[in-house]
Amino acid sequence: MRGTGRLPRRGDPLAQTVRDEVTRQAAELLRRRFRPSSEQERQARAHGFNHPIEVFGEWRGSSFYLCVRYRTPRGRPAEDFVVRTTRLKHVGRGRFELAYRRHNDRWQPVYSELTVDRCFAAIESEEIFWPST
Repeated sequence: MRGTGRLPRRGDPLAQTVRDEVTRQAAELLRRRFRPSSEQERQARAHGFNHPIEVFGEWRGSSFYLCVRYRTPRGRPAEDFVVRTTRLKHVGRGRFELAYRRHNDRWQPVYSELTVDRCFAAIESEEIFWPST
């Protein structure tokens, strides 16, 4: 509600300021901590493995995803594919459910009702949420 000083109720639309803060913190964390290295790429290619070439974040509706773009050993950009690894799902009042993608392609929620700051603290400190290793 406008002008009341109260937080939006559950199910209310996600405020643009919250979106901007999530996007900003994700870009900083990914740039600082999870950017793929050329050494990783060289080793993966030498052994014939897919390898990460880019980590990025993207919004899909009211959920934000940490994603990794992979390149196949053949090195053809047309064969690149994207894997979403971590999800911040807006649950209302500027809070998020934090989940990781399991091996069976299902999302496994770990935390709920986290602030943006607490989400990114958990992502940085808990390997299960890391977009690439």
